[in-house]
Amino acid sequence: MNPRVPIITITTDFGTRDSYVGAMKGVLLQHLPHVQLVDISHEIFPQDILQAALVLREASRYFPIGTTHLVVIDPGVGSEREAIALESAKHYFVGPNNGVLSIAAPTPSEAVVIQHSIAGHQPVEISHTFHGRDLFAPAAAQIAAGIPLSKLGTPLDRYHRLELPSIDYVASGNIIGKVLAIDHFGNAITNIGPVSHISNGITLDLYEGESIILEEPLSLEVGGITVPFHQTYSNVATGELLALIGSGKMVEIAVREGSANELGIERGDTVSLSGKPNSR
Repeated sequence: MNPRVPIITITTDFGTRDSYVGAMKGVLLQHLPHVQLVDISHEIFPQDILQAALVLREASRYFPIGTTHLVVIDPGVGSEREAIALESAKHYFVGPNNGVLSIAAPTPSEAVVIQHSIAGHQPVEISHTFHGRDLFAPAAAQIAAGIPLSKLGTPLDRYHRLELPSIDYVASGNIIGKVLAIDHFGNAITNIGPVSHISNGITLDLYEGESIILEEPLSLEVGGITVPFHQTYSNVATGELLALIGSGKMVEIAVREGSANELGIERGDTVSLSGKPNSR
């Protein structure tokens, strides 16, 4: 069920200095004048599908049921890659079938390949280089207006999913993971999570419904550097390195009022979180 006031979020790697985002919004407003448009981000690194997928996952969960999420990070534009629309957890997603939707929407209840001939309310010429304007935006507007997915195209046969690095648990109390992303502040976000603080340590929830508890003292190692674990930035002095649980419940590496990235920590680096093991 769509929200009473249709909401469409937009995530791109277009930046805001050129006409691209404005053109997409113009198309959306032509089709649906009273829609509420919300920018999630236009500062995704160019063609960085993984970064966009992670940003979409973290932001989309906070929108009302029925929101349509329009995502254009599309290095394969003009190729045979499919344009898709899908429903997952009562949210709708529109974008290329390149994995960018798969972390926010891992198990869609319905998914279709958008047909060019019915992407708008009337036939339009589809640019070979700007499907965001000519294909994805009209489809998103129709979905937000309440048009069923089945009217937009044919069932999707193969949904492309991103394969994220897995975490490994060592019985000695080490959790081995990877740095997945570096955010605007230079914080290094790992794939270790979701994690929650407990009275004497942390608990890591596993997909099988089990949990791993690591008791204090906790520390993290990356690139030969040992990083102390704290609850918040204020627990260390300005310029000091720390590990903590970020707002998305993932373990992050940060520098208070600084950047972990400037210390040479990069996406793909291996991290090891250690503490006293207490599994349950």
